[in-house]
Amino acid sequence: MPARQPIDPAWWNADHIDGVAMREALAERDIKTVFNFLHHRGWSWGAIAQATDIGEQRVREIASGKRRVENYDVYVRVAVGLDIPRDYLGVGLRVADQLGTVASPSAPPKLTPPLPYPLEVGRPDLRAMVSASAEKSARFAVWADSLGIGDLAFETLWLRLGQLAVDYVHAPMAPIFQDLEAMREHVFELLASPDPAQAPNLYLLAGTVCGLLAHASGNLGYVGAAQVQACTALVCARKAGNSTLGAWVLGVRALQAEWSCNPSISLKLIAQAAKVGTGEQVPSTVPVWLAAIEARAHGRSGNRAKALDALNSADRHRDRIADEPDHRNGFDDIGGILTFTQAKQYYYAGTTYRRIGDFEAAASNAQRAISAYAAGPAHQRSYGDEAIAWADLAIARASGQNVDLDGAAQALRVIEALPDDRRLPTLIGPLRDLDATLTSPRIHQAQSAIAMRDSIGEMISSCHRSLPKADK
Repeated sequence: MPARQPIDPAWWNADHIDGVAMREALAERDIKTVFNFLHHRGWSWGAIAQATDIGEQRVREIASGKRRVENYDVYVRVAVGLDIPRDYLGVGLRVADQLGTVASPSAPPKLTPPLPYPLEVGRPDLRAMVSASAEKSARFAVWADSLGIGDLAFETLWLRLGQLAVDYVHAPMAPIFQDLEAMREHVFELLASPDPAQAPNLYLLAGTVCGLLAHASGNLGYVGAAQVQACTALVCARKAGNSTLGAWVLGVRALQAEWSCNPSISLKLIAQAAKVGTGEQVPSTVPVWLAAIEARAHGRSGNRAKALDALNSADRHRDRIADEPDHRNGFDDIGGILTFTQAKQYYYAGTTYRRIGDFEAAASNAQRAISAYAAGPAHQRSYGDEAIAWADLAIARASGQNVDLDGAAQALRVIEALPDDRRLPTLIGPLRDLDATLTSPRIHQAQSAIAMRDSIGEMISSCHRSLPKADK
């Protein structure tokens, strides 16, 4: 048993090391100081590693300053393993929004269903508890399934990844990002010394996780960080020899370039992705998605003919999948954000049509997307995509020959009802487009147009405020 002394709770409140108060170090999440304090108290590095479920070499690197802890899951393990009050490390109880209130008949429909029960102040952080429990169980499965990584351990990892891919669609982004980071750390550790026969599967896992982190980084407004994650994912895709993953990751980059107002870059990335995707053994929804992104990029550039051609191409790729119902690509089996649903295709088409000035088709496709999300399973209901579909519907109603400002305001009220943490930076562009529409000479002085512009300004600010602060 590694050397360790019993923990005195007073350490974390009143003790110091090298002039630094432990309470202050904990408030700053200074794990280096925490580990050195315990070592000074007689704890061996092995004892700290055992208590926190962190490898001893990593503990030494953290204590020496060679490695920093910036992962929520690790903070939780440190707090639990060392009997540190969780709120001292800023991983205490999360107070949920008050959900589930009964709406009046005139209130707009909510984009997401309420939780099955209201979280109360004082209840444990269930997401962190469940996530930490799954993480430890997965690690045990890897250890228990012989010296290598057996089929059951791989199945456990893929099940975890599948749940995160599904949760990504409908759950708040910041907690999902933290869970993805924890899984990436786990898979990277397994890749440190893999069995050569297992390396391709591990690289596929690592690449998929990094691809999801790239997607999430972009949705949170950090496109530069997203590109770094995507580059790592592409390296892993090549190592795994998986063309679907490579094409999907390039699609993530193309999508982010498109909504960052760089359609020419987006189209180049689409061409690269399509080339990589020719190696698919089983058709996936990735080519459908790529064609839909291409349509949006041409629509942003004002090229109506090419935009319509790309929409038709997306339909043809969808038909190709339907022609082979007994052969399903593994990416689509995972589901969630890794599959391009019919609802998403309607939403992308709505955006494309309103950019090329076909507002009737834009409204029709936006409504079809909204209806498809509402009729589908709750876990497939993408609040981010649905919010943009409502914005597209508002723009279409406020445009063209038959302007319907009341209808536009009704669509906008759905977005207004979203909590701040569900107004992602990807919503800023469509809101600005709606604001520009409402400044057209025909309608800019209408009271409803003025009111909507005021609301849009506040919501754009909330999209920025909703970004979580990076850990220091």
